[in-house]
Amino acid sequence: MTMSTPDLDTLAMALFSEALDQPSDTRRGWVAQQAGANTALRDRALELLDADGSGNMSLKTGGAGADAAQPPAPERIGAYRITGQIGQGGMGAVFEGTRDSGDFAHKVAIKIIRPGVLSDALIARFRRERQILADLTHAHIARLLDGGELEDGSPYIIMEYIDGQPITVWADEQGLGIDDRLWLFSDACAAVRHAHQNLIVHRDITPSNVLVTHGGQVKLIDFGIAKPNDLDALAAEPGVGSASLISLSFTPGFAAPERAQGAGTNTLSDVYSLGKLLDALMEDMSPPADIAAIIARATEIDPDSRYASVDAMMEDVQNFRTDQPVEARAGGAGYRVAKFLKRRRLVAAGTTLAFLGLATALGVTLAQYNRAEAARRETDYRFQQVRTLAKSMMFDVYDKIDLVPGSTGAKLELADAAQTYLDSLAADARASEALKIETAQGFVRLSEIQGSPSFSSTGDIDLAETNRQRAAALLKPLEANPDKSPELLLALGELYAELASASFYIDFETDRAIAENLTSLDYYKAYLDKRPEDTKQRFKYLAIDGDLGSMLYRNGQSDEAVARLERVTSELKVLLVDNPDNVDFLYGLGRTQRMQSEVLLNTGHPQEAVDAATAGLATLEKIHALIPAETLAYWRGVTFAHWRRAFAWYKLGEPEKAVADYQAALALLDRRIVLDADDADAKESQAIYLGEMAYPLLDLGRMEEAEKSLLGATQWFQDRYEKSPDKGAYQRNMLVQNVQLHEFYNNWGGHEAERCFRLSELKRFNDIMEEAGTMLESDRPEMADYFTQYPLCTK
Repeated sequence: MTMSTPDLDTLAMALFSEALDQPSDTRRGWVAQQAGANTALRDRALELLDADGSGNMSLKTGGAGADAAQPPAPERIGAYRITGQIGQGGMGAVFEGTRDSGDFAHKVAIKIIRPGVLSDALIARFRRERQILADLTHAHIARLLDGGELEDGSPYIIMEYIDGQPITVWADEQGLGIDDRLWLFSDACAAVRHAHQNLIVHRDITPSNVLVTHGGQVKLIDFGIAKPNDLDALAAEPGVGSASLISLSFTPGFAAPERAQGAGTNTLSDVYSLGKLLDALMEDMSPPADIAAIIARATEIDPDSRYASVDAMMEDVQNFRTDQPVEARAGGAGYRVAKFLKRRRLVAAGTTLAFLGLATALGVTLAQYNRAEAARRETDYRFQQVRTLAKSMMFDVYDKIDLVPGSTGAKLELADAAQTYLDSLAADARASEALKIETAQGFVRLSEIQGSPSFSSTGDIDLAETNRQRAAALLKPLEANPDKSPELLLALGELYAELASASFYIDFETDRAIAENLTSLDYYKAYLDKRPEDTKQRFKYLAIDGDLGSMLYRNGQSDEAVARLERVTSELKVLLVDNPDNVDFLYGLGRTQRMQSEVLLNTGHPQEAVDAATAGLATLEKIHALIPAETLAYWRGVTFAHWRRAFAWYKLGEPEKAVADYQAALALLDRRIVLDADDADAKESQAIYLGEMAYPLLDLGRMEEAEKSLLGATQWFQDRYEKSPDKGAYQRNMLVQNVQLHEFYNNWGGHEAERCFRLSELKRFNDIMEEAGTMLESDRPEMADYFTQYPLCTK
């Protein structure tokens, strides 16, 4: 029976889709093996592969038939104007584009997938590649700049434009020697190591996926078949997987041999491919025995016999380059002595005879030397593991856990483990600048988790302060460097932003907070001058700029605060015109709108405050449409927006609407606390909202509800203040609570004793703050007016 064309196309597309998950140099053989005797299916699937790509700039994420018409390219996508076509495949095309929105200019590659040709598997594959690239930021990995869908539904991604050649071709054309080739190889390894630190296995490391630009910069590309690391993959029994794969014999190339048995992939698969890449770089170079040993170790058939990590392989390459013993060589005493003499040429030249006479004595000490070398290698390996774990915990695993409501327990355990790892890294006396930067960034993130007022923290204020200062001790000495790397600029920007947040929200040192915030903005700006396409850090820069607006308001500079927040809002809206689905920019806009609501309300514009908070809620609904899951960040944003709008409604004389918004915010907080009884952030917000809700309840005559709400909130703040009475933020909480209780009893009537007690407590906390220097400039005139209006009671 002859297969119909639609059936043939469906099967061919399915086979083609699976073929794309194989390393590029094995795909044709894999298709022929899977198709078996069905030559029509084989030929159709091979046509799809041929149509999909040839060369480095092809569409390596899948394809459709070459006979399908390619729609005309759009004139522009977002901020980018299409300037030409780089390549075309059956599934779509890659175009050259130029940013011409007026802020900065640079060239990009835009991959557009044709609508209507994608199977569910290919759509999932494309989205996976886009997400993987979004999570990877490294100097030697081609950067993802943006992504989304066109009006006709065509998905696209905008990538850094790489005008380069395969690493082997570039090395040959430049006539590079062994040492320079090893430099290139080490850069490629650094890129793969970064992917592994982010729990991603590339799975297709070949010379054509490691490009070198005209300026000599290595760039790892094509994460189309990359997947999360399968840590247990190689422990699985042989034969797990499709039966058709069990008997498959892969074409010799760059793919690890276990792939032929249908085994899953983990980081050891990439180690094998890197070994093959090094072998290709050394072709026709007569590599020394040490390099041959490194290649052999990396490409062992048994994965357990390979280097345990990319770090270990990089270390052995560095050992060769610095005349240290290469661990893969497993050389004897003579080998190690020769390495020693090579490192100490001047000593060796003058002591050859003496050395020969001492050979016997030296033999005695070689055993000790070997043990010391083994210990050094073990220590270095463990150190790299700790470094990788610390970074992964604080920036990858934590970010994923933090999205989930009810995860405080898990976050506390993760933070405790990360604290141990970071402490060990900070104690290393030989730390490089790069390690100091990484460790400091870990301490900053840990301080955010433990006690940042602008973060979903665990409420450990003192430990957070300790870690902020440890980060500062590592980074501040590096400020004197005249030529700061982008990584150092970013780390300093993050440090000063966190210092400013603590100074402002916890210590109530507003002048210091403003100075630290401005320093942070300077460092972020310098970083963005070097990395203008980094949208995530541009969002953070604008968020810090918005924070400065709140600080200026609290410092009595209301006009400047309003103007700054309006400018930040406008800049975010402009960015969203070109990037409408950028969730970072949307979160930034929503956050700034909530800040605007607070400042507008306190500068006498309650209706505008309501409008700003309502706009913030609308922005959050756009985020929810893009990410339907109810994440903790979404809950926090919605809660804050309802809270800001609630008090604005109260000031407008709309107590029922105010109570409705307070109750909406409290309902979300109740859900968080039910899920997680240790959520300190939710409990603090609950106390604040309960205290404020008493005002509109009082206006509505619901006196018992109002009193219960206020007293419950005040008790929570009192307990916290007594644990840390020197914290300016906690002092101000008690100031506010006693204002609220005094107002309440004054308006209720018939409770003179309670009113007088709260007024005396208010005066006590006012004096505490004035003496400690924690009174805000915006609060001082209000308190003076308040005590003029309400003199202290006389006995």
